Amino acid sequence: MNYLYSHNNSFFDTYYNWSASNSNLTVEDMKFIIHGDDDYKPDVIPTKINTILKTLNISTILDYGAGLGRNLPLLLNYTDDIDYVDLITYQNKFEKYIDALKYNNRFYISEYVPNMLEKKYDLIYASVVLQHIVNDVLYEQIVKILAEKSKYLILIQHSKIPIKPILNVYFELIDSEIDSVSFKKENHTWTIYKSKAGEC
Repeated sequence: MNYLYSHNNSFFDTYYNWSASNSNLTVEDMKFIIHGDDDYKPDVIPTKINTILKTLNISTILDYGAGLGRNLPLLLNYTDDIDYVDLITYQNKFEKYIDALKYNNRFYISEYVPNMLEKKYDLIYASVVLQHIVNDVLYEQIVKILAEKSKYLILIQHSKIPIKPILNVYFELIDSEIDSVSFKKENHTWTIYKSKAGEC
């Protein structure tokens, strides 16, 4: 299988030009782009998902598509062993800001390749990230890697955007919940999965 990657909207949606130069943007500008308003706070995990999460043995977390670390304060409630990964193309100006955050390791990736994640995590946290990938081939490649590199996945995305069925090939659904607290009162679906890696 050829691993695809592109910085144009044939692979990603038009919410933001993920390859755009950010040379004229401040950290505050990027926070507004990422979250869409001035209330730049961590997600609030819904009760049912949080109850399940507390029953799992989570000691390592990957904040996948972590942006400017908005959800780091939330994830630190579960462990202090948290890694960062995001695209260098739109975070390159903000490396100094990101490096000052309390992530254990920070990975800036320029393309999606089989070894884009260096180790396996108890949990991968992906908040409104995968919903921006519109190319089905690329989506499956990324989901396969996430399954191989995690025990569990928390996926959050806008409830109007269906979760792609291919996710169920690589992950087993544990539970889901719709909640509107974290995203300007717009419903988002919170889903927790267990990886099927080794079964596929």
